[in-house]
Amino acid sequence: MNTNPTRQRAWQTPVSLQGTKSGIYCKRLMTEKYACFVWRESKWARQSMTLDNYKSAQHIIAQPAPEWQPYFLPTLDAIGVTIKPHIEISGLGAIDRVIAQTELVLTASEGCSRIFSPDIISIPAPFECEFPFYMTWGKRTHSSQAHQWFRNQITETARELK
Repeated sequence: MNTNPTRQRAWQTPVSLQGTKSGIYCKRLMTEKYACFVWRESKWARQSMTLDNYKSAQHIIAQPAPEWQPYFLPTLDAIGVTIKPHIEISGLGAIDRVIAQTELVLTASEGCSRIFSPDIISIPAPFECEFPFYMTWGKRTHSSQAHQWFRNQITETARELK
């Protein structure tokens, strides 16, 4: 897993590309805090997740691309916490089945609770970190009425999710 903070920050700042010269536009839609997701019967569902507990837990990390890393890893590095993933997955599609009946801990944006089964519960992460959501689009579709309408729909949906 890549833990290079320079690469992380470069990927994290698409806003620097926006504007008419680059032809790339970007809008920050919302921000969510990170939370921990665990099986509802796990020991983590019954006890408080402290930073020491978090360090010793078995973690599952979602890493959708080889060079991408979760936003929370640099935050952990900054407070001197290192975690070693027990399992790495490329997406969250089957996470309910992977976490069920285990002691695994998934750290993801708190909004994931909207898509997980009731068997997977959210508990507060023992650190503060936010996950920003952006919408980006190119110059070719910037003035298109259909695309403007669609971007407005996405913006409204994000506003309702806050």
